[in-house]
Amino acid sequence: MFALIPLFTGLFLLSKSAQASTPTNYTTQKVSAPIPERKPIQISEFNIDLSGLFASFRRLFDFSAQNTTPNGNDLMTAARPILDMIGRYESGGDYNRVYGNVIQPLTSMTLSQVIGFQNDYVAAGSPSSAVGKYQFIRKTLRSLKSDLGFSDSTYFNAYTQDTMALELLKRRGFKSFIEGRITMQQFMLNISMEWASLPVPFTTRGYKKTVQRGESYYAGDGLNTAHASTAAVESALTQARGLA
Repeated sequence: MFALIPLFTGLFLLSKSAQASTPTNYTTQKVSAPIPERKPIQISEFNIDLSGLFASFRRLFDFSAQNTTPNGNDLMTAARPILDMIGRYESGGDYNRVYGNVIQPLTSMTLSQVIGFQNDYVAAGSPSSAVGKYQFIRKTLRSLKSDLGFSDSTYFNAYTQDTMALELLKRRGFKSFIEGRITMQQFMLNISMEWASLPVPFTTRGYKKTVQRGESYYAGDGLNTAHASTAAVESALTQARGLA
């Protein structure tokens, strides 16, 4: 038994020596993946489309050009004698007048409300949907709203109505008239096709029949007659050309 003591003592010392040689605290170092080489950015790699921006600038300058006279005056100012003449014979100059000599608070209504009113007015039996100083029918009003970019919530006030009437004059050749590219008589005929209260300047084929100078282009349709004289229209056109 005593002979085994040195053996156990040796084994114990050997075990302690092994424990001393084993580290009790250690850290693990994380090796990151290599960062890929990045290619330098070349300016040519950007695909920048500026066409929309340029188009906006073109529209801005085109709008400016379309709304000035050859002498650089405001087109609305030049058109004012014609607009006032048209309004006088279409509605008595009243922005709130509806076909049938009815008054509605149109200038405090939005375009959406006015178009809704026109639909209801015709559904209730009115032969015409004409509204406002320039007596816009609903088809024309919708077209102008779209072309001029007005929203449903735009008010049908004096500014909106004047802007729309000017657009109708432009569609009928107002700029060509003040620039001398069409005659006064041709322009008179053009706008008589837009506003039934204006007379034709010479004998021509109208909407329903051949009409004489001084008659409405729409004479014979059972609804429209000319209220303005040819002299009144010629006077307004002469004034407008003088302001251009």
